[in-house]
Amino acid sequence: MGDRLLWRCRRGLRELDTLMQGYYRRRYQDSSDADKATFEALLDEADPDILAWIMFRQDIPPRYSTLIQAIRSLESTKA
Repeated sequence: MGDRLLWRCRRGLRELDTLMQGYYRRRYQDSSDADKATFEALLDEADPDILAWIMFRQDIPPRYSTLIQAIRSLESTKA
């Protein structure tokens, strides 16, 4: 499942590739089953929507709010 899920993190937009793969590599394995399911559901969403939520361009659907905030926090803590 890991390789398949990492492949799904490849979005076709470099920014999203970096963010989604970063979350997967740094947080996914230690997440709860519910959080993993939410991440997997997020991967089914359209790239423009995901990017808009991450970039503060659209309101985040409530089911993704905590996850999007976690993805944003990873980006802001990159060294």
